[in-house]
Amino acid sequence: MYKCLALLMPLIFAAACQPSGPRDAGALNDWDVSCGADRGSVQNTVDGWVFRTSANYCTGGTFNQRAEISTENFPVNRTGNVLFSSHISITTAMQREFSLFSIHDGRDGCAPPLQLFVRPDGRMYIASAIKTGPGDSCIDQRIGGLSRDRIRRDGTEQFLEVLVRFDGAGGFGVSVSLDGVTQISGRYAPPTNPNAILSQRFYFKHGVYSKTVFDYVMRSRDMRVVSLPQDAS
Repeated sequence: MYKCLALLMPLIFAAACQPSGPRDAGALNDWDVSCGADRGSVQNTVDGWVFRTSANYCTGGTFNQRAEISTENFPVNRTGNVLFSSHISITTAMQREFSLFSIHDGRDGCAPPLQLFVRPDGRMYIASAIKTGPGDSCIDQRIGGLSRDRIRRDGTEQFLEVLVRFDGAGGFGVSVSLDGVTQISGRYAPPTNPNAILSQRFYFKHGVYSKTVFDYVMRSRDMRVVSLPQDAS
């Protein structure tokens, strides 16, 4: 028996010293419909989620269409790298702008700390806002620039990745990739404006959220959230 243990110990030590790979991000993979939706507008299928046009049942803001899911919230002092990924496909004849993913803090009105938008031409950008009061009292800002590549609207499946590096102080770096190519990179820092309302909790949201109501179907296949090693690129 001792001989067997002696043979196994180097293997156990070597495995323990290997860099850790992606790990399931736990509660960040537990999604629920955000604020409710029209019947049949958000469906959890065998291989993912399907989103269709719905009225917006959340309070506040000026957007009229929402079919979204959200995770449980977590403290803003979270540290570490988290990767959201999904194979998405959108079918619509309408060239309308919509939000696809966000890191929210529960505010009413104003863009959240991070909101990934798809423009009418298919290119993506990240909006953000400093909330300074009730309703739409906010200072709008951008994180990064416009994506080079475009989200298709003809049902073509594309691989979306959003890498978030939480710094433990209420800020984070972010990189958005499409089909393996980095499109947008930037950083969110907690506001220093004396009138700013500071975030206390964050949570992820995914789906279709738009100012105008339009017909579409979006499928999100094999969606998952994983934690990555600190040195993940």
